[in-house]
Amino acid sequence: MLGQRTALEWLPAVWLFESNNDHVGQTLKTDPLFQLDAHLTRDFTERFWGALDASWYNGGKASINGVEGTKLNNWGLGLTLGYQVNDNLNLTVG
Repeated sequence: MLGQRTALEWLPAVWLFESNNDHVGQTLKTDPLFQLDAHLTRDFTERFWGALDASWYNGGKASINGVEGTKLNNWGLGLTLGYQVNDNLNLTVG
């Protein structure tokens, strides 16, 4: 039926960081950060849609002058609703 479909998206990413040798007079180094986003999207009508969203971040441990911080391992869940007012205007709430 027109305007009614369901889609599942997976979006992997890797964040790479360069060393900062002038972080308040110290050296800041950050390990790579791995990210995975997922979206289960449903079109309810031709102009109105909703999505269940999930994100996971892992890595990104920072160290300042060799003193290591904590590695990230974070999850997030969300809900997004969108409405296409016209060809040039969309309203989105998340």
